[in-house]
Amino acid sequence: MPKLYELAEEYRLLAEQLEDMENLDQQTVIDTLEGSTQLMDIEEKTAAIIRMVKNWESEIPAYEEEIKRLTESKKAIDNRVKSVKAYLKGCLEAAGLARVKIGVFNARLQNNSRGSVIVDDPNIVPAKYIDIIPQQEIPNNDRLYQDLNIGLKVPGVRYEVGKHLRIG
Repeated sequence: MPKLYELAEEYRLLAEQLEDMENLDQQTVIDTLEGSTQLMDIEEKTAAIIRMVKNWESEIPAYEEEIKRLTESKKAIDNRVKSVKAYLKGCLEAAGLARVKIGVFNARLQNNSRGSVIVDDPNIVPAKYIDIIPQQEIPNNDRLYQDLNIGLKVPGVRYEVGKHLRIG
């Protein structure tokens, strides 16, 4: 069976030949085209391709729904993991345990790699640490962190190193 692009070219040539025959009436041209086996092949192949495309297009909404469902499921699992890890971290802190080893698993409380800047009173933070955002003054935590990290005292701000749970 010829390829679709070959049939398309043959069909185009047939149509050109028919156009060149000026003495044929329109019905004869149409009858010739409709009776052509080349046209039948191209119509069948075109119909088959269109059916494939339509079939694939009809699957897209199902895939989109499945993506949405899986995304929601992933989000729920992520939230569950965060919640259970926070619970375990709280239990270990309450028990005063920094490390627990159970079989092949271990859990330990570990200092975060970077501390957090906690602004207790933004009204007394020096101006050099304040960014002006349209109609709003907000302390600049990066500048505060740099100075607090080297030991400077900044009024209204403290430096704190938190902990996170690492499961290995």
